[in-house]
Amino acid sequence: MQYRLCHLTLRRALALSAICLAGGMALSHAASPNDPDDQYRREVQTCQDGRSGQDKDNCMTEARRALAARKKGALETDTNAVVINARKRCEVFTGDDKAACLARIDGSGSTSGSVAGGGILREVETVEPQSAEPVIQSPSKPRSTD
Repeated sequence: MQYRLCHLTLRRALALSAICLAGGMALSHAASPNDPDDQYRREVQTCQDGRSGQDKDNCMTEARRALAARKKGALETDTNAVVINARKRCEVFTGDDKAACLARIDGSGSTSGSVAGGGILREVETVEPQSAEPVIQSPSKPRSTD
């Protein structure tokens, strides 16, 4: 009898553990921030609340397109990839212009504006030392010997 009671208790404990484990996995999957459908629902809610900075029809269209791209694996959301892409755009510049572009991308300087307002303006001030003023020499006049 003792063996049978212990065996039933162990079986119940294992079954309960399996149920808890399966339930936890289901909950963690449902609340995953990377779930395309969950992300879509959040974007739709943003559209409906008017927090997107665009009109509702455009917002809903973009949300549907983003969902389709996410499901195909074509939507780039990795922050590192976004930074690499931004730095690649600086490759068209050379010298000081390229250095200033990279500084803006890396967060130096100031940032103002918004996507909703028409764009984000990133500024970096470069202070250049003033060059020595040119010395203007006038041709010397020959002295008169009067």
